[in-house]
Amino acid sequence: MGNDFDESWAQIQAAAVASLTHGQVSAAADADRYVPAVLRQTGQADVPIARLQPQAFGGWAVDGRELDTLMYSGVAASKTAIGRGYGLEAALAVGGRVLDKIVFSEVTAAGSWADQAAMTVRPNLTGYVRMVSPGACKDCLILAGKWFRWNEGFERHPWCNCRHIPAAEALDGDYSTDPYAYFSSLDHAAQDKLLGPVGAQTVRDGGDIYRVVNVQVRGLGFGKQARAYGTPMKLTPQQIYAQGLPREKTLQLLRSEGYITGPQVAGGNIVGRYRERFDGMTSVPRAGSARARVYDARATGVRDPLDRATMTAQERRLFDAQYQLSYARKYGYMPRSIGQNSADVYSGLVGKTVTRADLDRLEAAVSRQLSRVKPDHKSMNVLVDSLGLRGDAFDTEQIFNVVEQRMNTNFYSATGTRRR
Repeated sequence: MGNDFDESWAQIQAAAVASLTHGQVSAAADADRYVPAVLRQTGQADVPIARLQPQAFGGWAVDGRELDTLMYSGVAASKTAIGRGYGLEAALAVGGRVLDKIVFSEVTAAGSWADQAAMTVRPNLTGYVRMVSPGACKDCLILAGKWFRWNEGFERHPWCNCRHIPAAEALDGDYSTDPYAYFSSLDHAAQDKLLGPVGAQTVRDGGDIYRVVNVQVRGLGFGKQARAYGTPMKLTPQQIYAQGLPREKTLQLLRSEGYITGPQVAGGNIVGRYRERFDGMTSVPRAGSARARVYDARATGVRDPLDRATMTAQERRLFDAQYQLSYARKYGYMPRSIGQNSADVYSGLVGKTVTRADLDRLEAAVSRQLSRVKPDHKSMNVLVDSLGLRGDAFDTEQIFNVVEQRMNTNFYSATGTRRR
């Protein structure tokens, strides 16, 4: 590029955008091969209900912008560098690094979203496990092996090279899904670079890698916020090692401050009241509770299409709209919640009397949700049929009676509330 950055960029813009688009499409096409290959290797069924379209993942930035607008950031960075006194070559190098980052991030993001789409079109896949790659940062490291539901977004930072592993539950066994195995695969210099000399030594001495990283990243070494996360709040590892104490005394302090907590296992061995370990439940859920039903669905890969607890967000929006309409028609009141709630059961409160305008609004809400159901969206079409929305009014009324009875049974079973 010459001295006139805008003119030079105009000459190569089309080729640069085309090249990045090609990279995005290629990365997305890789997902169409990657997911089936992983399923074969892990012995899982490959039953897609739709075809992935790699071309749809190219030509746009992950934030929705046009690629030429995003890529111009490199030109802007070079201009800013010139304004700060950089020479021509140095300023171009700054812009080049910005473009490198954009290209890597956008290509990787296209592949990541395509991976997730490839899992979405396979309803038997209930989720994915996060896999780290060589060079992973400490933020990604402690997520290695964590299981996410299929419709949870894959969070990544710039230069992140982590991937999905389609799976019904957490995996273990190699360094890509086990933070401790990954840490142990590095030499001491690389461990020190990853966690810092003190953090790495803490882990080498038996410390909990999750606590070490949380203290470093969140700055939770002290005070009220530390207690909220269950992290050490007296001495940091740096303060402990800085004392130059004998090894046994150092280990004793690491234990007393909560850095050495037990076996070093993926997912950690310290759990809060509400957090679940990566590889399973930390407590047995109450029979009939929503949590219990979700775990059953995960374990079996089979879910009741009318169980609200196991629905996706889109399914829940349609279910809730139809529930409110059916409830209003049956009782003449607007429901105060979806299903029973303890406050109303004990107080005897009911919603406000429904009006014709209310019914029109509720009917419109159902129609709006139905309009978003596409022919190839299998789970949504199953829900539509299960709710009787392709039948007549009598069908939907009878189905609502069954749904309401089931929800009431689950409510009383899970909460222990006495029937009035």
